[in-house]
Amino acid sequence: MTPPAKSLAAFIGGLSGEDRAQWSSLTPSRRREAENRFDVFEAWHAGTINAQEAIRRAGISPSRFYRLAAAWRHRPSLDALGVGIRAPRKREKLDPKVVNDLQAKVGEIVRLNADLSVSRQAALLLEATGYVKKPVGLTTLRKIVEDERRRMEATGRLGHQIGLDCSAINLPQPDRRPYILYLIVDSGTGIALGHAFTREVDIVAGYAEAAASALRWVETHGTNLPWAPRLIQTIVVSGKDDTISQKLVEELQSASLGGNILRSMSRRRFGSQFRRAYGDRLGRIQITPARTLSGDALPDNGNMTPWSEAEVRTELARTFAEHNSSVIDRLLSEMGSSAPQSLLELLHALAAQQSR
Repeated sequence: MTPPAKSLAAFIGGLSGEDRAQWSSLTPSRRREAENRFDVFEAWHAGTINAQEAIRRAGISPSRFYRLAAAWRHRPSLDALGVGIRAPRKREKLDPKVVNDLQAKVGEIVRLNADLSVSRQAALLLEATGYVKKPVGLTTLRKIVEDERRRMEATGRLGHQIGLDCSAINLPQPDRRPYILYLIVDSGTGIALGHAFTREVDIVAGYAEAAASALRWVETHGTNLPWAPRLIQTIVVSGKDDTISQKLVEELQSASLGGNILRSMSRRRFGSQFRRAYGDRLGRIQITPARTLSGDALPDNGNMTPWSEAEVRTELARTFAEHNSSVIDRLLSEMGSSAPQSLLELLHALAAQQSR
């Protein structure tokens, strides 16, 4: 069930006095353009049309569409429709060839480095295009990267993009090694959909158990929340054997599960999705990515007293439950819908790995 669309009359009636005066001053053609975008943005966020159709009907470039659509979701306004009357800003004169070169590479840079900052992605974009000196200003360069990030994260609704992560944590085992955490996190909201842990790195078993945990969470807590109409992208952090990780991703891709599946296999991959959502620490749990494959645990205050599996299970459940509860409190003011079938299919396929 998708949230009902706002009516145009209600939107106009809710405008501030200044914006209502601007609306009245629009030419008929400009007003028709605004009315069309209103209908398109409402349909897009309700999930009744796909991105390609929405962009076609809006009659604007993809990057402009995603920028305005994101602004509309955050706060519906004339500016978000792209028809607000504001003083023109002095624009940087851009070389079309430079812009084309940057646009040709930005998608790949953002996809392969999804856990890096905008500044770092912008630097990598310059390297990828071979420019020794900045061909455009820093503001313009960041804007190109940010537009692509918005395009790839077109909605903050649950189930639009998820990350599967693996990392050592700060809880020691009896042999001094850290426990290994597996996490399925919703990238848009930061909700921990599912989690699991093992004594050694085993991403197939770990992700399978985390997916089963996520299915239980969706069944128990997933009603009346703002779900996306479909799962668009899944980022999978590789384990210690890239062959196994690659096989898992290829199986999901061949079954058309998970949307656009990206495999994160950089040296700093462990904990990248956790860090992106929470930083290095969430409550009592801290990730220690460098110790995922080898090394002793790094507990708080150097206390190497072992944690039993029951204690770890209880602490992880409490930590993620408290975090999710605080996020849900914020989301409940939005209209709910159902978890996208594409997300459920991916979770079922991952959970089925347990029986193989």
